[in-house]
Amino acid sequence: MARTCQCPSCGLQFRVADGWTNAFVPCPSCQAEVRVSATEVQAEPLVVERVEEGVTEAREQNIVAPGARHQVRRAGPPIAEDLERPPWPASLPKGRATFAVAMLAAGIMMDLVSIAAQSLQYLNLNSLQQGQNPEEDLNIYEILVGLSGLGQSLIYMVTAVAFCMWFYRAYRNLKDWRIPGLKYSAGWAVGYFFIPFLNLFRPYQIAQEIWKASDPQVSARAEIQWRDNSGSSVIGAWWAFWIIANIVGQIAFRLSMSNIADPKGFTIVSIISDLLKIIAAGFAILMILGIQTRQAAKLDAVLSETEEDLDS
Repeated sequence: MARTCQCPSCGLQFRVADGWTNAFVPCPSCQAEVRVSATEVQAEPLVVERVEEGVTEAREQNIVAPGARHQVRRAGPPIAEDLERPPWPASLPKGRATFAVAMLAAGIMMDLVSIAAQSLQYLNLNSLQQGQNPEEDLNIYEILVGLSGLGQSLIYMVTAVAFCMWFYRAYRNLKDWRIPGLKYSAGWAVGYFFIPFLNLFRPYQIAQEIWKASDPQVSARAEIQWRDNSGSSVIGAWWAFWIIANIVGQIAFRLSMSNIADPKGFTIVSIISDLLKIIAAGFAILMILGIQTRQAAKLDAVLSETEEDLDS
């Protein structure tokens, strides 16, 4: 059975299970740490006082001293249910995942266009070796390659933003659902992509942690049992192709800046880099869809467990 109380900061009314009366409770709306104390008049809402930082035990006695109406017995992890809206959505939002998948698919299409343009340029380079005058044709192919490269850069930037938004949300979901044993924060889950050396392996580890902790078969009450789960081979393939594609891409970039590089050799390396990026993007899409499916089922399990706790 649950009882009603009201947050003094935002005025939101929400329910707290009887077993957690006189406990420290985070407001489901503003997340303010509040203290719930039982009233003598049971028909009224519970009285809630905001907890002051650094308050001492003596100070707490001063706060609750005015009367028996304010008595704090103990603090513990509360279970709360918002009357106006639940702490978590009834179903997993798909907006960020859809955006990330759409941008990855757009990147694949642009990479295919780039490969086609570079292949035509490669074939046309044979005219130079045969002593012909291909200046007009070369200019056309160079323009096509340049435009496709510009399109790749623009889509890549938007895709990076979309993927990071989804990655942050996927990890934050686990934090919001109070999954125990998580090693990182949602902010650092994204931040590690931009830290040299650590970005070679940490995002992969975090992606595997998201995969394991999202297992709907492992109860939230099972503490850190989810760590015993096996990782995802899709995530491993995504990261391997992503790293290799970036290495080959760096080689292609350095060849393009070198005056002594063979144009045909540079074109081949650039085409290989695009092919690797296409494969990496394909595995990234599979990873996003897989994690979304697991987290949707995980949310259903968490909501069911929360309802059971409130009813008990």
